[in-house]
Amino acid sequence: MAMVERLLPSRSCAQRPGTRARSLARLRRERAGASCLAAQRPGGGEAASLDVVKHLAISYADWLKILETPEERQRLKCFNQARLMASLHTIWREGINADRARDIKRLAACHTEWLGFRCCDAGRVLAVPIGCNHKLCPVCAAHRAEKYRARVSQLFDRLDNPWFLTLTVPNVRRLSKRTFSRIRCQTRKFLKLYEAWVRGGVYSLETTWNRKEQTWHVHVHVLLDAAFSPPSRRTEFIQFKRALEFTWLRLTGGRQWAASDWEYWYEQTCQPGLAKAWNRVNRRVVDVRPVRDRKGAAFEVFKYITKVSNFVDDTIAVEEFLRGSRGVRMLQTFGTWYGFKFDAPEAASAGLKCTAGCAVSHWHNIGRFFRECIETLPGGAFALRHGVVKPPGG
Repeated sequence: MAMVERLLPSRSCAQRPGTRARSLARLRRERAGASCLAAQRPGGGEAASLDVVKHLAISYADWLKILETPEERQRLKCFNQARLMASLHTIWREGINADRARDIKRLAACHTEWLGFRCCDAGRVLAVPIGCNHKLCPVCAAHRAEKYRARVSQLFDRLDNPWFLTLTVPNVRRLSKRTFSRIRCQTRKFLKLYEAWVRGGVYSLETTWNRKEQTWHVHVHVLLDAAFSPPSRRTEFIQFKRALEFTWLRLTGGRQWAASDWEYWYEQTCQPGLAKAWNRVNRRVVDVRPVRDRKGAAFEVFKYITKVSNFVDDTIAVEEFLRGSRGVRMLQTFGTWYGFKFDAPEAASAGLKCTAGCAVSHWHNIGRFFRECIETLPGGAFALRHGVVKPPGG
C-alpha cells in the first residue's frame, strides 16, 4: 500500500489542465525504473514467469476511476447507453439484424418511468426506476451487479476458507454460443477434478473485446470455498499453482500433453529464458489467491456484468456478442452453493429507507411517475418532487 500511495499523483495535480498526460508518463518512468532495480537484485536472472505480479501500482485508468464522483459515473453510464443505442440503430438501419428494433424500444423506455412508494405521511415519497434489464444496458447492468454483490455477501458466512481463482483461455476471432458452452463444460470438469479441494462457490464468465486485434477474450472468475489452504512456501505454492495450470491446459486444447508428462512440463516451465511462443501454446494463465477483501472479491466475480460496456460503440462487436450470448448463463453456483438463486424475485421497494426514520418500513405503491417528477436526495436516494401529488393520468 505504501508503494501505491507513493506513486499516486495528488488530486490537485489531476485537476490542472495538461497534467494527466505528464502524470501518466511519470508513472511509466517510475515503473520502468522499479523494474530495472528488480532485475539488478542479487540472485536475479530468473526468467519472466506467469506467476510473478509485474505491476507495482494501480493502472492510470483505475486511478482516474477513484477520482470520479457518483454524478460523473452516472453520466458515463448514460453516455454509454446512448452509444449502445446508436450501434443498435446502425445494425437495424443497415439490415444486419432487423430484430434489433425491439432492443432499441427497450433501451428507449429505460428509466423513463418510476414507481412511487410511500411509507408514512411524515416521510418523503421515494421512487424506484423501471429499467429495461437489457444485457448490454450500462445503467441496468450496474444496478444488477450491485444486487448480485449484496446477495453474494449473504453467502460469505458459509465460506470457511474463501479463495479467488481465475482461469483463462486463448483469444478467439469469433464469439458464439459454442464458445461459452465449451468453456462452461471445461470449467465444470476442472472443478470436478478438484472437488477434494473445492467445496463450493460461484463462477462467472467474463468477456472482453480487444479492439486492436479484433479478438474476444473469454475467461472465468471463481469464488470458492477451499477445503484446505495451498502451501504457503513460495516454491511449493508455485508447484501447486502450476498443477492447476497443467490440468486446465489439458482441458482447454493442450491435448499433446498426457497426465504422465507433468514432471517434464513442470521442468520446462522452470527453464530460464523460456520462449514466448512456447508459453503461448503450452501455458495457460491461472491465478489463485486467498480472499482478503470480501467486497473486492464479490466485485471481481460480478465484473462481467459491467465489462460489456467497453465495446458498446462497436457495431460488429455488439451484434456478435448479442447473438453469441443469447440464452447463455453467465453465472453459476456449484457445490455447497448450488441452488442459490441470484435472480430470485424481490419487491421493487426492497432496500428503501423511510426518510422519517420509521423503525419498520411498510411501503405502498402509489403509481407511476415520469422522470421529470423525480429528484435526487442528498443521500443518493430518489424521491418525488414536492407538489406532485398523483401519478400522470391519475
